Amino acid sequence: MFFDNKNPSKTEDKNFLKYKFKSLQVYSSDEWMVNSSKKYRTVFDKAETSYIRCELAFFNKLFDEDEWQCKVTLKAFDITGNKREELCTLDKDMHIAKEENIVFVRDGW
Repeated sequence: MFFDNKNPSKTEDKNFLKYKFKSLQVYSSDEWMVNSSKKYRTVFDKAETSYIRCELAFFNKLFDEDEWQCKVTLKAFDITGNKREELCTLDKDMHIAKEENIVFVRDGW
């Protein structure tokens, strides 16, 4: 077999996405439940919520191939009727190791 180097590698291709979205889940309690699970929710009551936390998960498409850097921006919005108000923005600089198949970004405000 012969291999040529005429095709650019994945990391050199500007259109190549290094990740694939897996999930975005929201929870209010930082406590772990049975079997290391969390109680994820989509509706929160103002009276019982002091913090909102989120967990973004994505697949590393360069798993076992290459390390890379990225910046993740998480935003929270209050949507009431037609009014949309940004509550907060969290920026995180991430180093993705080639050993990580699924990457988790956990943060809260």
